[in-house]
Amino acid sequence: MTTDRRIEQIEDFHRLESKVDKVEEELTKLAIKLSDDHTGQHDYIKKAMEREARREELHRAIIEKTLAALIWSAIVGLGGLIYGVISSHWH
Repeated sequence: MTTDRRIEQIEDFHRLESKVDKVEEELTKLAIKLSDDHTGQHDYIKKAMEREARREELHRAIIEKTLAALIWSAIVGLGGLIYGVISSHWH
């Protein structure tokens, strides 16, 4: 009877060991999937940061161009005003 009991215990141990191996395999698969998702999140965040940087560069360029156009408009307007004053005094 003792021998039969030992054999059952060994068989139970082997079944349990097999289940543990399966659980370990599933955990490994899950860890790989989670690490892949983590990489995907990093890629998304990196792309979002790059997009935001381009947006800031665009805003900066628009402001620079607008200020340059405003300054040139002021120069042309001032030149027109000076020309008007000079031409009215010389006639």
